[in-house]
Amino acid sequence: MILAFALVLGFAPPAGDPEVTGVRAVSRNGQTFVTWKDAAEGEEGSGLRYVLYRSASPITEENAGRAEVCVAGIPNNSARLFGTAFTPKDRLDPKRPMSVLEEGGTPLPLWSGLAVRTILKDGKSYYAVRVTDEKSVPLARIVPGRSAIVEPVEGKVFMPDGVTGYLERMNGVQFASEHAEDLPFFGWCCGRNDGFATWKEQVEMVRALVRNHHGFAFAWNNGDHSSGSKPMTLIHQDYPASKFARSRSYPAFGNSSIDENPGDGDPREGDLEGGINLGFDWRDIVDEEGGWTAAILNSRAKGDMTVDVTPRRCRKFRPKPGESLKWSDSTGGSGSVAAGAAGLVTIEKVRLKPGEPTTLKITR
Repeated sequence: MILAFALVLGFAPPAGDPEVTGVRAVSRNGQTFVTWKDAAEGEEGSGLRYVLYRSASPITEENAGRAEVCVAGIPNNSARLFGTAFTPKDRLDPKRPMSVLEEGGTPLPLWSGLAVRTILKDGKSYYAVRVTDEKSVPLARIVPGRSAIVEPVEGKVFMPDGVTGYLERMNGVQFASEHAEDLPFFGWCCGRNDGFATWKEQVEMVRALVRNHHGFAFAWNNGDHSSGSKPMTLIHQDYPASKFARSRSYPAFGNSSIDENPGDGDPREGDLEGGINLGFDWRDIVDEEGGWTAAILNSRAKGDMTVDVTPRRCRKFRPKPGESLKWSDSTGGSGSVAAGAAGLVTIEKVRLKPGEPTTLKITR
């Protein structure tokens, strides 16, 4: 687990000996979740850092040096909901949400710590948390029952199905490649020089989503892990959450002729900035047993363009695999098409004109 944080300069440790308390660990779905109460709250604890240890034996102050260091430099109040508190100021904001560790559970208390370890081998483990200053100098001893668990937690590599490992389950490219059914619309961004996520992964994800005709949009720049987040404004602009509902069909796009070129996975190749499936909009969706209709346009089109269109999340228009259908559009295009193995219908190279919608109609 990677935790992003910023240093607070001029920090003075809290008065007295700071101490981590309430350490707990629970394992499920291929991961172990370790939580604790921070050694100090608010501004007083803003410069404290935490280290998570793991061992096959109970961890004490005397043997901590032989334990595995899972994560070091964990910031204060690290149980904030991931993505909502990457700065010291945000971590101190009591209005920011805390993480929920189980379905239907309650948020962790304010001033809680959280670290997550992916299990690589089945077995029982002990965990401990130590508080340090910003230079990783220990500020307190490890105390079993307070900053270290005294009963082991059993961890298993596989998910509940007993077959799929956590890392395999989190392989988005593989998942998109193996699942043709309706998935949530996926919009994301990345810098070519992220440093954590590889550029090759981004390109492979685009290809997998296009190959299985999923709804998605991707934007990038030549930035790193921090500046690479800037293109996300383009995703939010074109695809706000209000555009989607589980009960509402929408068109998925692929192979747009105005897409920029991400290259083959080498960050030195392709366009340094760009996007896939940016600028699209749709209206007047008709989802009936006998057919599907949508008016489609693209705000980025400067001239005639083409794009592949696949009706997604249909509730009534559900062709059978191999079924023959007809299609036509308002630019004069027409033809026949067979539904794919998953019952999906893709009309290739639908023509769009700048500044006006193209109405696409598919009939049985």
